[in-house]
Amino acid sequence: MTLSAKERTLCYFNAEYLHNRIVEANSALEAVLNDDTGTTFSTPKPLISADITPVSTPPTYKSMEPMVPHSVRSPNISEIPASISNGIHTPEYKEIEDFMDNLRNKPIHEQKQKLGDRLFPKVKSIGLKSATA
Repeated sequence: MTLSAKERTLCYFNAEYLHNRIVEANSALEAVLNDDTGTTFSTPKPLISADITPVSTPPTYKSMEPMVPHSVRSPNISEIPASISNGIHTPEYKEIEDFMDNLRNKPIHEQKQKLGDRLFPKVKSIGLKSATA
């Protein structure tokens, strides 16, 4: 059984729909396994359970809240002074400011090229699959 893009999206955001699809898949798998043995002739189980909503009605979504970790902050965040925690006085910040000032007087094509030359190795080192040139 394969799912269309719409069905996959529904499975991501609707737990009830996902559960129903799993039940259907298990039923289909059992039917295939029963067909392979060929010795038992049992009555076929219904593939769709009675609690599935009809196709004409849109599915209900339980919750569209984004999944956010409960502890986003570090426990020692209050011990770090604001001037250090926001990075304004770090050497990296100074380097970035100098780089941006250098870019301001250049043509847009050259700005994009220089920024890409600097950012691409960093994005590539993160290991993103879509980071290809």
